[in-house]
Amino acid sequence: MGRYTVLDDSKIDQIIDGHMLRIVDEITSKMTPDSIILRGSFGRGEGSIIKREGDLQFLSDYEIDVTAKSPFYRSLFARLTKELSEEFGMQAGIRWMRPDCLIRDRIGPFPIGNAEPTISLYEFRYGSQVLWGRDLFADSPPINPGDINLMSGLTLLLNRMAESFLYMSLDDDYIDSEGLTYYWINKAILACAESILLGTKRYHYSYRERGNRFSELSEDDINISNGKIDQLKDFVSKATEFKLRPNFEIYPLSVRETWSQVLPLCEATLGYLVENLMENKLTETSEFVRLFLDYTKGNPKNDPGKISILVYLLETYRAFKSRHWPPKFFNEYRPHYLVYSAVPLIFLSYSMPKSKRILMSAREIIGEMSVLQPPFSDLDEEWDYLRGQLVELWKVYCY
Repeated sequence: MGRYTVLDDSKIDQIIDGHMLRIVDEITSKMTPDSIILRGSFGRGEGSIIKREGDLQFLSDYEIDVTAKSPFYRSLFARLTKELSEEFGMQAGIRWMRPDCLIRDRIGPFPIGNAEPTISLYEFRYGSQVLWGRDLFADSPPINPGDINLMSGLTLLLNRMAESFLYMSLDDDYIDSEGLTYYWINKAILACAESILLGTKRYHYSYRERGNRFSELSEDDINISNGKIDQLKDFVSKATEFKLRPNFEIYPLSVRETWSQVLPLCEATLGYLVENLMENKLTETSEFVRLFLDYTKGNPKNDPGKISILVYLLETYRAFKSRHWPPKFFNEYRPHYLVYSAVPLIFLSYSMPKSKRILMSAREIIGEMSVLQPPFSDLDEEWDYLRGQLVELWKVYCY
């Protein structure tokens, strides 16, 4: 087992060690940070790398956090992200964080008050490696994953759905020669397991441990509709293996066929989360919009009064910068919640046949955020158009 992956391959460690040294040198030559930290899959020693025809294909990204008092290094980090990603031939994302993020329980943009711990904060705390500078984990308070709100799990699943939009081809003969689509299918499956483990108070930062814990769940632990627990456990086992030791033979079917198996599991997981978080049954996909928006609007934890003005200023700035000024900006619902509410409608509509009623519901929500063309008579064209509009909005308000 290596330092960055579960693969026992010294060559992989040497390559990544070289990349980490380059990253540290580039950052420290231009500023003096408090610390430089490798988080994400490689940070916890579970990065995804596949050997193809003698070459290494990195499926996981590098996720680098630089803690510093001043936030005015973001343009530098954006430039370094672009330059180093091109140099390494993979995504090497670098972002700024406050040095007190673990003390304040907050990774988000506003340091006012404490916040409930999130999946991101918990995994940063226990699944990262310090590459340079102060070990901010040594003196930071512990985080109990049982204290993470289930809303964090729902947000994770919705983000995975939105990210998957780019890998949902309507071509029946689509062949994914690079394997990226299967990688995102895999992430969607893992998000189902992760959100359910959060709901059952069994969450863990390690993919290996999460896979083991999910396999031990029973029907008494999870109330999943239509008896899909065995199917989900089988796919989670495959997805965990694919994450740790990527092998495209794990998914022998075509992209469309594989998605057709995975979508009902995502839908069942969404129903589990809605029932346990909002105490309502999700009898059909279109109901998610009302249930989600009513829940987020009526729950003060989702809209802390102290930062409401700052949040709206940030959303205004994002809309202006991206030129996505919505027709009804001053809506009773926050922009990112509107975006999230429409995500399952488009994601789950990828399967055949498509429902005109559900697509119209999605169009109504997206129309609150963007000026849309008239509806297409062909439902595939309508879905594809709305998918493109929604993913752009997601990048503006949720990414």
